[in-house]
Amino acid sequence: MSADRKKVFTVDIKYYFYIIIKKIWLVILLSVLSSSATTYIYYSNYIPLYEASATLLVIKNNSSEIGNVTEIISYNDVLVDQQLVKEFKEIIKSKLVGKAVIEDLAISSITYRDYVNIMSVNLKPDTRILELKVKHIDPKVAQLIANKASEVFIQKVHELMKTENVVIIDKADQPGSPIPFNLKKNALLGGVVGLLLSLLIIFLIEELDDTLKTIDDVEDIFGLKVLGTIPDLKIRTK
Repeated sequence: MSADRKKVFTVDIKYYFYIIIKKIWLVILLSVLSSSATTYIYYSNYIPLYEASATLLVIKNNSSEIGNVTEIISYNDVLVDQQLVKEFKEIIKSKLVGKAVIEDLAISSITYRDYVNIMSVNLKPDTRILELKVKHIDPKVAQLIANKASEVFIQKVHELMKTENVVIIDKADQPGSPIPFNLKKNALLGGVVGLLLSLLIIFLIEELDDTLKTIDDVEDIFGLKVLGTIPDLKIRTK
């Protein structure tokens, strides 16, 4: 970058910084209003959800005892098993398992699409442990679906792969309290939206303003060299 271009770039940065500082009240106002509005709207429409979770363990196919792995497992074994676990995650959310869970529990208000939306499956890092979580407005329903999904999944894996290498570590308990409302996250999100909106408005106003403010504006528009300026003096009279 040449010296002239660096100078122009520096001037532009200073100019934009100046116009932001000049309207900093607008930035603060819109950020606070947007943060408050976002939090209020989200909280007004907030529906408490309960989360029940169950954990499953994928054990080695050649283990002599299911649920009791006594032999040393190498890191390569873990990597292979983790790939298998990724496939298991898809099976848990498949129609094969989902529809069977809904039919066994006889919950007419839940469709397969609902089942997929309320179900999440996570693999704990560097392990072969699956964490199955279900979110629902009814804590009892969340518990029932989590436990039934675990049972049906193990049954379907046995039927499809002819193996019994998945066991339940912990069954889901009925959650006693809903998932807490994330006030900080929503306030921060609203604040960021307000900040971006205020910057957009500031730059839009600046671009639409065609008045002459600086010597550079006069020279650029009229192509004339400014020889001097008349200061704005305020003379006090007695």
